[in-house]
Amino acid sequence: MRLRGAGLWVVDGHILMESTRGHDLWGVVGGGVQAGESADQACEREFREEVGVDVRCQRLAIVADIVIGLGDTLHREFCFYFAVAPVRDVIGIPRIASQELGLEFAWIPLAELGRVALVPPTLDVLIPRALAGDTALYVTYDRRVHEDERQGTRIWP
Repeated sequence: MRLRGAGLWVVDGHILMESTRGHDLWGVVGGGVQAGESADQACEREFREEVGVDVRCQRLAIVADIVIGLGDTLHREFCFYFAVAPVRDVIGIPRIASQELGLEFAWIPLAELGRVALVPPTLDVLIPRALAGDTALYVTYDRRVHEDERQGTRIWP
């Protein structure tokens, strides 16, 4: 089982996304929760380490409960997505330079998320929905039950 903390940083209708350099698969900034750390602390740490920006988690936006069976091995991940804001005020969309080799960042318009290869692929639906409300979404997906993640993802409320 793996726990992750991730952040949704939106500026002027654009969300900061990350990718492994040279790949065209985008996700939100985040990473694994370390021993003695909460999910929101992990999210804030990952922003410092990867982006070089201090952020604070504003609210829980999405809890994703994902089960993936690969062969005889079962993998389970809980990812806690937080709406985040920088500690220091920024004007406009800031230029982001990767603090870690192999990562690249882009500000992707929220309206264009459906045109980008995302991981997980349902982020194009989840992010706008989570940002539009005040209640965190709970999302489940179990690949053992449904191979197609888009069809198999369940969202509450």
